[in-house]
Amino acid sequence: MGRPPLHRNALTFRPTPTIKFLCSYGGKILPRYPDGKLRYHGGETRLLSVNRSISFSGLSAPKDFQGWTRRLKLR
Repeated sequence: MGRPPLHRNALTFRPTPTIKFLCSYGGKILPRYPDGKLRYHGGETRLLSVNRSISFSGLSAPKDFQGWTRRLKLR
């Protein structure tokens, strides 16, 4: 038995103009009991939404974002 036909709009890819990051800070990375996998404990998490065309240097430059300064670090 064949698959039902897809709607024509289902094949249209429309990328959003923004990309979102979850930024956590002020906590610690700790091993999880009992399996030892790493987890992030404490601190705060913020959602950062930026234009998809931003460069890495533009993203990593210190910026004031709703009262807190963010700086992206890659590790």
